[in-house]
Amino acid sequence: MDEYLHIFDFDYTLYKTYETIYVWSPRGDYTLNGNSCFRLNSQEYQHYEMAADEYVDSNSFKDFNKVDWNRAIRIAPTCYLFETVSKKHILTARHQCIDKYIKQKLPGEYKIKGLDSGDPERKIKYIKSLGVEKVIVYDDSYKVIQQCKKNNILCAYIQAKQKTVNIQYIL
Repeated sequence: MDEYLHIFDFDYTLYKTYETIYVWSPRGDYTLNGNSCFRLNSQEYQHYEMAADEYVDSNSFKDFNKVDWNRAIRIAPTCYLFETVSKKHILTARHQCIDKYIKQKLPGEYKIKGLDSGDPERKIKYIKSLGVEKVIVYDDSYKVIQQCKKNNILCAYIQAKQKTVNIQYIL
């Protein structure tokens, strides 16, 4: 496995995080800067279907410029994998400025790429741009996993629930 480049997502793959995405909506239960919205975590957001009168913008992701380490929970099996492989990257939907916060908790030699987007096709485009043939992607997004399969990229679907973690390798 050491001949592979291991690419890990961050949120809900290495750490369960609690930053909030603000969805601007007339049905919101929360007001921020005078605008009605409701809040979703990153896992809820990837499955959410927005109504025609709802939207997200750059302010929707303001909490994702840092990691609240007081609340973040380490996902032990994937963190163990991360710590034991030599060639590794973190590829996150967060902004690039997140790298200094992640390096606080995950020491070692690796690259972090913040895409500033959760678009699965952007993740695949970045992975392909690396020009590495042997890659394994670890991600909690089923849409990313589907794109990996479509592009013949080995992957592992991570499902972190209350007290269990399921890692399903797609070969």
